[in-house]
Amino acid sequence: MNKKSKKKNKKEYKYKYFSAAVVMFFIFLTVFSAGALKKLKTHYSFKQFQPKNHELLLNDQKIRKIFNISIAPYTVLIESENRSWMNEEGLNGLLALEDRLQGETKGIVKVVSLASVNTAVATEEVFSTGSLHDMYNFKRDKDWYKKDKLISPNFISEDGLSTAIYIVPEELGVDEHNTLIQQIRSIVEDQFSNSKVYIGGAPAIRAQMTLLLSKEIRLFVALALFMALVILMVVFKDLVTLLMSGIIIIVANMFSLGLMAYMNIPFTVLSSTLPILVTISVVAITTHTFVRLDEIIGDQVSFEEKMRCIKATYMELVKPHCLTALTTAVGFGSLMFSEVPLIRQYGTSVAIGVMLSCFCSLAMLPSLLILFRVPRTRSWFYTSQPFFSNLLRYKKVIALSFLFGIVGLSYLGTQLSWSARLFTDLPSQHSARVSTERISKDFGGAVPLDISLKASSAQFWKEPKNLKSLEALMEKWRHLEGVGSAISVSTFIKASQPSYELPQTDRSISEIYLLYGMAQENPLRDYIAPKGDQIRVALRLQDMPADELMNLKSKMREQVVRFLPGVKINMAGMASTVHELGIEVSKNLMFGFYTALFWIFILLGISFRSFVWAAISIIPNLVPPSLLLAGLAITKTPIKPGIALIFAISLGMAFDNTVYILGRLKEMLEQYKDDSFEEILSRLISSESKPCLVSSVSLMAGFSIFIFSYFEVNMIFGAFMILALLAGLLGDLVFLPAVLYYLRGLLIQKENFESLELASFPRREIVMNKYSLLVAFVLPVVFFSKNLESKTLSAKEVLQKVEASSALPFEQSDMTMVIYEPDGSKKERSLSLKRMHKGGEKALVKISSPADLKGVGFLSVHSGASEDQWLYLPSTKRARRIVGSGSNSRFLDSDLTYDDFKTSTYKDFKNRILKDEDAKKVVVIESLAKTKNSAYAKILTWISLKDFKVLKSNYFDSKGQLIKTMSFKKYKKYKNKYWRAHLVEVKDIKLKRKTLLTLSSVKMKKTNENEFSLTELEQ
Repeated sequence: MNKKSKKKNKKEYKYKYFSAAVVMFFIFLTVFSAGALKKLKTHYSFKQFQPKNHELLLNDQKIRKIFNISIAPYTVLIESENRSWMNEEGLNGLLALEDRLQGETKGIVKVVSLASVNTAVATEEVFSTGSLHDMYNFKRDKDWYKKDKLISPNFISEDGLSTAIYIVPEELGVDEHNTLIQQIRSIVEDQFSNSKVYIGGAPAIRAQMTLLLSKEIRLFVALALFMALVILMVVFKDLVTLLMSGIIIIVANMFSLGLMAYMNIPFTVLSSTLPILVTISVVAITTHTFVRLDEIIGDQVSFEEKMRCIKATYMELVKPHCLTALTTAVGFGSLMFSEVPLIRQYGTSVAIGVMLSCFCSLAMLPSLLILFRVPRTRSWFYTSQPFFSNLLRYKKVIALSFLFGIVGLSYLGTQLSWSARLFTDLPSQHSARVSTERISKDFGGAVPLDISLKASSAQFWKEPKNLKSLEALMEKWRHLEGVGSAISVSTFIKASQPSYELPQTDRSISEIYLLYGMAQENPLRDYIAPKGDQIRVALRLQDMPADELMNLKSKMREQVVRFLPGVKINMAGMASTVHELGIEVSKNLMFGFYTALFWIFILLGISFRSFVWAAISIIPNLVPPSLLLAGLAITKTPIKPGIALIFAISLGMAFDNTVYILGRLKEMLEQYKDDSFEEILSRLISSESKPCLVSSVSLMAGFSIFIFSYFEVNMIFGAFMILALLAGLLGDLVFLPAVLYYLRGLLIQKENFESLELASFPRREIVMNKYSLLVAFVLPVVFFSKNLESKTLSAKEVLQKVEASSALPFEQSDMTMVIYEPDGSKKERSLSLKRMHKGGEKALVKISSPADLKGVGFLSVHSGASEDQWLYLPSTKRARRIVGSGSNSRFLDSDLTYDDFKTSTYKDFKNRILKDEDAKKVVVIESLAKTKNSAYAKILTWISLKDFKVLKSNYFDSKGQLIKTMSFKKYKKYKNKYWRAHLVEVKDIKLKRKTLLTLSSVKMKKTNENEFSLTELEQ
């Protein structure tokens, strides 16, 4: 071997070693990126599907806050063949189920069933607020629940054999939602093994849809990649094509996914199409490179000649490749300005992914071509008839047909269908959809609509005529098509009356408001604002087309004006936001196409140094959007964001072929200056049509998999993606040549043909640009402390001493109660208190103000194991006994309960000394409830050991969460023996309310038992 040959071999080895090092370096980076995939987030919430800080959502949040509206619940339907739920056995079973759901799962905020739904019952003798279970035994007619709009149809079917349970979940990710759904189903089926169980509602639909869609799309991604590679095998002879393309595809995808992990961008249903788009970007670059290289390289060439051809091809195509990737990135980059986080993240990830695919292709392709033999195209690739170039003879017909077609199709596209439904994405036979449609039809609807009605003052909603107008309005709404149920304050007021009729006086209405406010959980808090001037009408609608829903809401607004003139209306809830936001997002995605076109026009104008060329490049790319708009309109496809996203994807890929064709045209205009433009154009289409065809067919093959989806939305997506890609291909290979021919005078100037670069910048000169976005003073007095001798006293002995020091034998005083609501408003009440500790505990409280509650009285008599409580309402002129859960209810709508008036409450708890504080001057006693009927599961009480005064108490629920605090201040001593706090502050942590109780005119005047009688109460 001579020296020259050795030198050539040495040079060849150096090139191959360097190329191998480059490939190994990228493989190393790929392995590093694969490691980062562990950090790739797949947990995301449904809030990411909504525009951030949108006016509709802010309004929705405002109304939710005012009325304490929870997020949409799961609805569990339990269907029995022969057992009725409206009996003690059924209600007890439902209560047991609630306990299991709360105790055996995580992620549940609240469970409400037929047994626990809050209501009120007022008969001639008895008054009770609380759950239906507690009040079931009151005398009512056989089918009373059918008249009660709180119960039917929301919780029980007309035949009584089916019941609905509403479960409010926490803010969870998709995976946690699906895990919780499975746990709920397992517990319910175990509790009621002979019943059928269905789980539906908006959260269940969304969670199931996302889960199934994610699984399917990941499978489709793999199949789509496979189909794209199959197309490559059809065009090229050797497996080396798949090897080189496959290596770059893997590297580019790992880089893209690794960068998503690094940037904390979650991998979602949308971004799961990223691998397809990255793969196709790689396929487009490699296809054009392999075809161009095959055109200029011979069958038997030396290594030097191979290197020369690779270098020439690389220098010729590198800038068109980059410009193609950049226009694609700009198309997807337009999504980065979306107000929807998920779409914005999708646009960001795809734009970056496309640029990374270009970088990986350009960085690795030369090295792979050096290491492996050059891919050769199959013989049919060049021997087939030049179909597209032959179409030039019909250029006039083609140009006019496409121009008129674009205009006509765009006009048809103005008749789009905005009639999407909420729950039709899941297949009709899927259990979550079947359950939700059953709820929608038979259980008062599945789509919440909350209507806020704001009057000029709180007195407005206490006037009988206004409540009658409200009830008449709701009754009219209940008969509107699509409305399943309607509940508001008038519904609760009617439910509390034996006759189910509204009271005739405003005083009676004020008293009923008070009665509900005394419940342990006041249901009216969800329906009337703290200031009293604003109420909520809670409607549940059936799932209906978006346009019909909008018409329904317009009709409701008109009826509010007619029935309640002067009242301001505002709407919130799923029915008020989802469709409006969906339509807005869809329009932004669809018509944002044209905004993105503008930026691509600017980019190409700068790159080509000619805005004429840039404008011409836009013309064929008007074909896909016009055909898409017409196709959607003709097929009456309901527009949703998932469908509108097709416009962004089609735009992102639209300019790929256009840039290659125009770039090659520039080169040919320089190379064949002596040939006619028509000859150059024919040669151009002959050479570029097949790589463009391969690239587009690869895309269509990839997206064709979606046509075979389980989901209708995926099938529609796949079909219209193929339509858009086909339209883009026809626009580039059929319409563009005709446009170029008739606009050739704008492209070149014969008198200055040599200075062509002034009008059109050659491919080698393309300039690349980079663009970069929170009275009960008596109870705690019972739970107290330790004294200076606490070391020798048990908790029980300490509490007995505290009771002895606080239980005045006779007491008369005046009290001022001020209740502070979360919104800053307050309610003031003046009370008179009379108490006696002899032969038990007796207390009589009467309200002296405000005027509409003046004369309301409360009597409590506790003797031994018996306990009786009565409430006197002036409007009925008689006292009624408080029963059921009344003892755990709130006292006069404050943050105190009736139990707080009992001085012996500590006997219902297991008490122990928990710790000492302040150098053993203060003791903390822990009191644990003996039964579940207690208002509190645990109480911690801080007591001064000096004179056994309670300093503060903290109250906890069954989950260990702090729910209430009480502090005692301004103590005074009476008869040199008894301590009484003159200021008690109570804070409700959950409701963010506060009650201040101030005592004055405290007297130890002797009383007798006759002063604690019903006769005295009713005076």
